[in-house]
Amino acid sequence: MRSRALACNLAAVTALIGLTAAIAVGASWGWPFLVILLITGYGYLLGLGEYGVAEEGTPDPEDSERQARPPVYL
Repeated sequence: MRSRALACNLAAVTALIGLTAAIAVGASWGWPFLVILLITGYGYLLGLGEYGVAEEGTPDPEDSERQARPPVYL
């Protein structure tokens, strides 16, 4: 799943850069970048609505073990 998320983020950033460059030079070839940006944004919102926000992974065993000694407070 993380590789798909990375690919989607990369596509969205690349489309944003392409659209920005097209607007900067006043070119008419920027519409495909806009379409890609809209599709990736819609897909993100659709996935967020369907699956919600993912939880972070489970903690490492070292983090969840009880400390041998209690912390010292000064």
